[in-house]
Amino acid sequence: MVIKTGEIATPSAPKDRVTQLEMKTNDLISKSQSLIVKDEDTFLIGDDWEKTLLKLKKDIEDFYKDDIQNAYRTWKGLTAKRNSFLTPVDNAIRQLKRKMSDYRMMLERKRKQKEAEERAKADENARKERERLEKKAEKAEKSGKTEKAEEFRQEAEDVVSIAPKMPEPELPKGTYFKKSYVPTVVDFAALPDEYKKADMSLIKKVVNAHQGKKVIPGVKISVDMIKVTKRV
Repeated sequence: MVIKTGEIATPSAPKDRVTQLEMKTNDLISKSQSLIVKDEDTFLIGDDWEKTLLKLKKDIEDFYKDDIQNAYRTWKGLTAKRNSFLTPVDNAIRQLKRKMSDYRMMLERKRKQKEAEERAKADENARKERERLEKKAEKAEKSGKTEKAEEFRQEAEDVVSIAPKMPEPELPKGTYFKKSYVPTVVDFAALPDEYKKADMSLIKKVVNAHQGKKVIPGVKISVDMIKVTKRV
């Protein structure tokens, strides 16, 4: 490999020093690569060049040490500054998602409650209809109308409770919610060995892959609603 001037230049290193380092590096690399170790003399030469290359390696590291440290401090400062803006934004996003998820779950609770109420009404209406038909069957039977009584009883058996299904709450176009199952370790000792690294990302991946039906000892699974927006 041939080092070219500019490949290792730094903002604070003079060009002549970079050129000198380049020439020295290329010269030693070339000599070491062309050396054929065939006897004691060439072995000793190789040993000396190895020491020289190790010294050159340290010189190169020292040459860039200050610039690397300065670059790291700059990177660290800029990263901290960036995070000072990103962190509150990420927190705001999480809060909004939680609010929208809570709202969606509230709508779902209301929908299920309404369905339960309608189902109870339908069950009650069906019960009353069966009672009405049973009374007609008894009346017909008392009048000697056996066949008619059987017809009424058959009608009573055929009465079914039909409750209207409540529609899903309407959301903005392109927006929907999907279930995300959230595992929480409640008994670490009960966890299988493969999960004892407390790798929650792995546990969550397994739980979601099985749509919350995977039973992992020591883990409680709850459901979170995640807002998803399609591109339209």
